[in-house]
Amino acid sequence: MKRLRRLTVVEWLTILGVMLVLGGLLLPDSATTTRWRLEERARDFTSVSVARLADETIVAMDVDITGTWTCSHRLNRSEFTFSPRPDGQFNVDFSRSGCLGGCQLRRTASIDRGVIGLDAAVAEYLPRTYNTLYVIRVHGAVYLLPAEWLSDFERELDADAGGWEWYVFRRGNDANEPSNAPEHASRAFSNGQSTARAG
Repeated sequence: MKRLRRLTVVEWLTILGVMLVLGGLLLPDSATTTRWRLEERARDFTSVSVARLADETIVAMDVDITGTWTCSHRLNRSEFTFSPRPDGQFNVDFSRSGCLGGCQLRRTASIDRGVIGLDAAVAEYLPRTYNTLYVIRVHGAVYLLPAEWLSDFERELDADAGGWEWYVFRRGNDANEPSNAPEHASRAFSNGQSTARAG
């Protein structure tokens, strides 16, 4: 009976390399993994009571939210596009992107007295998940504020140093990133952590 030849080290390494390549082809890439995680966070979101703004005079109740709103931080970008429907609600296209990928979600929104409610939550590239935004007017300009950032936004607005701009969506798809990020917000985005929770 003919004996099988023992494989050499080079042959073993070649087989191992082929197996690793084939295994890598079966695994999802980082962009796909990121999209799955964002979609999972949005699905698992537990709705909380909507907190009231300390200064309700900044709530803008007379604004048509139709169009695109953008929030951009370093390599991360979020974007809402609202399109009116015949029933008075809005179709919502939400996109989120970052250096490791992103996702696109479709939602339906209603607006009541300056508060936008989404029919399901959206999740951003960094841990910010929410289903409510406030339409606010600050220094004559209109912004959208996710409910999760409310306490941080109000603290920075009280400080009157411009750091509040870090937390809001601006109208237009080419809105510039704010240059004066609060120190704690900069750390939160760098660490991939949110410092706020909706009340």
